[in-house]
Amino acid sequence: MVYIKSLNKNIFPYYIKPEENELFSSWLCRLSYSHEIKTNSFIANYLGRDFPIWNRDIDLMYNNKLIDLFSNRTPLNEDKIKLLFLESYDTYITDVFRNSGSVQNILPLGINHRTRKRFGMQCCPGCLSKSPSFYRKSWRFVSSIICVKCNVYLLDRCFVCDSPIVYFRVNMDINLSVTEFKSFCLCYNCKSDLRNYHSEQLPSPFEIEYQKFVDDTIDLGYNFLTQYSFTYIRILLTLAVRICSASKDNRLRKIVEKEFGISLPIISKEIRFWSISERITTLPIVYKLLKDHPYLISKLFKKGKVIRARVFKDKNYIPYWMDKCFKY
Repeated sequence: MVYIKSLNKNIFPYYIKPEENELFSSWLCRLSYSHEIKTNSFIANYLGRDFPIWNRDIDLMYNNKLIDLFSNRTPLNEDKIKLLFLESYDTYITDVFRNSGSVQNILPLGINHRTRKRFGMQCCPGCLSKSPSFYRKSWRFVSSIICVKCNVYLLDRCFVCDSPIVYFRVNMDINLSVTEFKSFCLCYNCKSDLRNYHSEQLPSPFEIEYQKFVDDTIDLGYNFLTQYSFTYIRILLTLAVRICSASKDNRLRKIVEKEFGISLPIISKEIRFWSISERITTLPIVYKLLKDHPYLISKLFKKGKVIRARVFKDKNYIPYWMDKCFKY
């Protein structure tokens, strides 16, 4: 440890600061690698070997032990440490943040011990190619499909072997005598470099507009429709599920397909489990429905005789700005 008089505390000797919008687990990996220590060993040195680190979604909720450790051993205070966790978006992406692995607009990892079965971590190959490489909190959002810095689609799996992106496992099996750590931009399974992926298809200007609007809504906490961003996110995701529902009398799906001259996919699973390609196909369409609210969506509800009870179940809270669009 290195004592810093101005901070009145001992900090890690090779401390590196977290980047803006960086996930806690991403920063933890970079910090441990800067000390030439595997993340498991790094945590075990201070919190013991029984401390659960990778057998749960470490980025989801605040953890008091981790916050205490890193606020005492880095120049960061508790509030800055908390910003690294997804819970920092509480009341921005959801009104109820729970520790059950089921949070509105957060992609699940499908954790089984240290393995990941679902594609809950996304990345932008362009951003990873810049120094320093790190993984962003916003890449865990269901609503995130595009990087507006690079204007490319996000990647939700290895482009070679289709494995989930699990960056902490890249150096998990490395020999302790080896001090050269591999880049955590690699696929943990086949070791392909995610930074080398180049999509043949680029987002349309309208899709980029969608992503910028949603990003701004979450960052600001409001938009022109609502003072509470989480209500917009709820409606966005709910309508996406409804227009892709396989229900027999799906009037909303029929009128949307007719209005835009498109054929929507039928998806029966929860939107948190949708692939990025399924979300790319659907979410910008819902944004188009809401863009000039209430005119287009009210017209389609009326024209297609869309019934409120068929779109929103009784248990769903419907904000007034959405409820007023229904005539039935």
